[in-house]
Amino acid sequence: MVIAWEDWSDSEAVTKWDATLTAAPGYSLYQSYGWGEYKSRSGWAVRRGTVLVDGTPAAMAQCLVREFRPARIGVIWVPGGPSGTRIGCLKLSEALQRCYRGWRIYVRANILQEKQPDYVSEMIASGWDPAKVKVGHPRTFLLDLLQDPEARRRKLTSNWRHNLTRAEQRGATIELWDETKSLDLVHAIYRETNRRKGVTETVSLADFDAMRKLLGRGFTMAAAIGSDQQPCAMRAFGKLGDRAYDLIAGVSAAGRKDYSNYLLMWRLLAIARQQGVSVYDLSGADETRAPGVFNFKKGLGGRLVAFMGEWEWASSRWLGSGVNLALRFRHGLT
Repeated sequence: MVIAWEDWSDSEAVTKWDATLTAAPGYSLYQSYGWGEYKSRSGWAVRRGTVLVDGTPAAMAQCLVREFRPARIGVIWVPGGPSGTRIGCLKLSEALQRCYRGWRIYVRANILQEKQPDYVSEMIASGWDPAKVKVGHPRTFLLDLLQDPEARRRKLTSNWRHNLTRAEQRGATIELWDETKSLDLVHAIYRETNRRKGVTETVSLADFDAMRKLLGRGFTMAAAIGSDQQPCAMRAFGKLGDRAYDLIAGVSAAGRKDYSNYLLMWRLLAIARQQGVSVYDLSGADETRAPGVFNFKKGLGGRLVAFMGEWEWASSRWLGSGVNLALRFRHGLT
């Protein structure tokens, strides 16, 4: 079996990457061209390529790379991927090692495909290890938007349905927050939410703006407008193909009082359905670290799934240990 890596040029990727990606099994927003451009603002170099098995395209991977050229060391992060056949995904590390011949490399992939015991055993047999330090959470709720809205409403938990009815009675309006509207007000809601939860702000106002510009038509933001005609809740999703992913959310004290986040979530799902979305990923389900958010998402009646999640491969043990130590320090993990 001959394994190789074939780079995509930037000029080719800008026009063809997303269309090719959505035809591959297991694609995700986080492998899209726009998401790569968004993450490049954080100092990552973006390398896009195809894994070839015996000369045949078998997988695609958008890699976020930090290269330390004097030491010939590469740290490679594959968010939401790779995408493609299982054999192609299994051989990603081998393809990259051939690409970086003579380098020491560390590869971390977050595979957003449902966890299967045989897939796990094949990953381990191929030299991958479950990530020792996990940054995200491998479980999420998936909502089937192909169902009739009334059928989905009946699947809501009684508490969620009750709060949605309350919000509808209190008369908030929902507005799409497009590029003609300032992001300052909705970002203020996001900041207020983080302060209330004691969470560090991870998405700046500049990030809001960049996400909206770089994801383009794949980005949708909406806000709930209260009786004072001011935004009191905000939420945004990213879309690729027929899948959408919850990205950002926030609700003010006034919005919490009027249950506006329930109405906003419900209307945003309707908007996603109108855009051709069949599966809506609520982007994480961690009942330990975020029980309130978990219960909010659970109340929507979606299917709780476990993804393959984060895996790592390193050409040397010390490099893998060093990257994991850095991740522990940066994210305050134990």
